[in-house]
Amino acid sequence: MSRCKSEFHSILPSLSCGGLKRTRYSRKTCQVCPDPLTDKHLVDKTFLHGYSYYHGMIPMEDVPALLEKDGDFLLRKELINDELLIAAISVRCGDDVKHFMINQSPDGDFYIERVRARTIEELVQKHLQRGEPLSKASQAILKRPIPRQEWMLNHEDIVFKEGLGKHYNVEEFEGELVQNNITRPVFLKTIGISSSRDARSHLMREARLLRSLRHENVGEIYGIALHYSPIILVLEYFSTSLFTHLRRNVGRISSREKRRFVCEAAAGLSYLSQSNCIHRDIAARNCKLSDSLHVKISGFTLCEHPGEDIDSSTMQIAVKWQAPEVLKDRKYTLKTDVWSFGILMWEVYSEGAEPYAGMSPSAVKELILKDEYRMPIPKDCPKLLAKIMASCWDSYPPKRPCMQAIHLVIRDG
Repeated sequence: MSRCKSEFHSILPSLSCGGLKRTRYSRKTCQVCPDPLTDKHLVDKTFLHGYSYYHGMIPMEDVPALLEKDGDFLLRKELINDELLIAAISVRCGDDVKHFMINQSPDGDFYIERVRARTIEELVQKHLQRGEPLSKASQAILKRPIPRQEWMLNHEDIVFKEGLGKHYNVEEFEGELVQNNITRPVFLKTIGISSSRDARSHLMREARLLRSLRHENVGEIYGIALHYSPIILVLEYFSTSLFTHLRRNVGRISSREKRRFVCEAAAGLSYLSQSNCIHRDIAARNCKLSDSLHVKISGFTLCEHPGEDIDSSTMQIAVKWQAPEVLKDRKYTLKTDVWSFGILMWEVYSEGAEPYAGMSPSAVKELILKDEYRMPIPKDCPKLLAKIMASCWDSYPPKRPCMQAIHLVIRDG
């Protein structure tokens, strides 16, 4: 299928906290102009919730993958200009996906263009039964409703526990997910509708990425709650990290276990590399440990695919784990993760010591870029792994080994 074009159509309403407000949407300027006419219809958290094809606040970028055939459609909410929440029907029309915001007249009827109904469900059914296009200009016809996906969770099934702070504009919590009378601990990342569009998009990108990954050494996503604000990303819970384990067990971790930690981290990163994912924040703190002390790569907030047009100029980065090309030009490739893996190996064999101890990030940056300084290899690091570590820190990215080769050498060496 060719690259999908996705666009809004029509003059439509907003679902604000105060009610359903009539608005005028300009597709050309992408602006919404409030109409003074206001309806008294109150919108609560259960509005639209009962429709099997309601997908909550799923972003426009996630819709095309769900609508495979001509006429496939779903119902969702969309926030326009960070101000107005509207109800929309998204439908595949040939190679494109079109989005139609639903209006409500002063007398309470719902409509998109000509067909009117007392409820949104009735409006959808009329279009399905009559085969009438949603609008004359688009000729988009509803044929098959697409039900919610398994990864779309209910807010009511999520329990918040201890707050863990705020990182990259996202609130983090320990919590529980209760499904089919089974309760399991989870890690929650939440963001409210009042947050910036960039912040919301970033969390949805992370969810989209994690849904595509499945590996024994990569942290798992359970799903995301999208029905209403806040949006909640639900992730596999870990009670500790590799960094914490190393620091708490200085002098008590065998060489064999250290090698296993490094090998499992390499396995996870090899999988990410083969999946064309650049993690961008590889460190012992972002390697979680399962109850059986197996490594799981985590911390995907900064992850991206090569070639993605993502502005990283204002992102805070952990300087001591970054490759020279990142420190100089903010240029990320799969080989920048290889450099960071070398620092991770150093952390493991230094039992959680701080890289470049006692040095400021600015001093480290200057040493790496101007003096090409490299940290000494830890004394108890085996020769084979010491050689790998040194190769990860080559100044010229193409000369660094790929993660697949690193994993195989560590596993079989």
